[in-house]
Amino acid sequence: MTFQQNPERRLPVLLSELSDGPMPDYRDDILRRVARTRQRPAWTFPERWIPMTVLSRRPAVVLRAPWRLMSLAALLILVLVALAALYVGSQRRLPAPFGPAVNGQLANWSGGDILVRDSLTGTDRVLVGGPEADAYPIYSRQGDKFLFVRNYESPNPIIMVATAAGEGIRQVGGEFPGLDTIEWSPSGSQIAVGWVDDGVAVVSIVETEGGASRTLDPGFPATSPFWRPSTDQLLIRGQAGQGTGFYLIRADGTGLRRLAITSEMSDAGQYDFQDPAWSSDGSALAYHQLDPVAAAPDGNGFRIHVAQIDTAGTVTSQRALVFDPLADDELQPRWTPTNDGLVFQRREGTTDTIHLGGLDGKVVRTYEGTSTAGDGITMDVSPDGRFVIARYNADGSLWSYDTSAPSATRVATSGSADFPNWQRVAP
Repeated sequence: MTFQQNPERRLPVLLSELSDGPMPDYRDDILRRVARTRQRPAWTFPERWIPMTVLSRRPAVVLRAPWRLMSLAALLILVLVALAALYVGSQRRLPAPFGPAVNGQLANWSGGDILVRDSLTGTDRVLVGGPEADAYPIYSRQGDKFLFVRNYESPNPIIMVATAAGEGIRQVGGEFPGLDTIEWSPSGSQIAVGWVDDGVAVVSIVETEGGASRTLDPGFPATSPFWRPSTDQLLIRGQAGQGTGFYLIRADGTGLRRLAITSEMSDAGQYDFQDPAWSSDGSALAYHQLDPVAAAPDGNGFRIHVAQIDTAGTVTSQRALVFDPLADDELQPRWTPTNDGLVFQRREGTTDTIHLGGLDGKVVRTYEGTSTAGDGITMDVSPDGRFVIARYNADGSLWSYDTSAPSATRVATSGSADFPNWQRVAP
């Protein structure tokens, strides 16, 4: 048989015996070593002077605005804006090519040199001098450059272009025998030239940058090119099977169209369709032509006409402006910049006078001064419309008229040889 012991009964006795067991021999050595070791100072424990919660907390990520970088960027923007404003301010503003503008300088020529003066009462000074024979300066419609004719006395003159300050002088196009008309395009990028090619009157378009040129081919001799404002159309005067007339043609040679303007005379000959002048908006064309005039010695005389023309080239109306039915001739119309009147010349026999007329056919003002030699008057209206300048061709005298008063003022010419050209300047 087997015998099974039960230890639970003796457990209390066993525990008591164990508790009374002997201590280890090295206990005394441990106590002596501990007694010799100094205790660590309290200040070396960070948790004693900084709360433990702070040390154990993970710092939060704080996004701070880069104020220094932003300030530098703002300063840079301000500098760039200031530089841009300085650049823009240093650039000369240009006027619109048509309509009112500020009166700028006046250019003329004498002795083969180009002269310029700051105002009507100013003193001429040489702008382009030298041994070359230069003449006929004409400012661009925006006043930033001008052209002039070099070798004007030779059979083959050339056209030169320069800045308004007389810098960057360069030739454009080739030689132009029989040079007759020079007309700036509205943008100043092209020049229309009327000249004679192998005995035939032609019109060429010259590029002001590069100087390339091309001759238009309307199918008949053409003269007197004038750019129509706000378009790419040119007005030319030509003589085809229907007699002399006005035509519109684009600068690239396309879109040729004869204007349906009738003549009071039967032949539409060489005395018709003279001195064309566009209104500043390009909607009206003024010119003079030969009409029957009973009071005139030979039964006819020049009369001013105005035609309204739409953008397609259709003549919507036309009429004669007869300011004085008894006058021998009324001719050479010049629009005021605001298109509300025409300055024109009247001739009685050999006596020439200047007048300002309204579009209703009534004379607004007659200006003092006459020419009795019968050589005519060259005249124009200032860019701002305040003055009329006139050159009496017989003696070369130059006069200015305030458009609001009849009196005339003699302008000193300092020996200039021709009618001055007035520069247009932005307000």
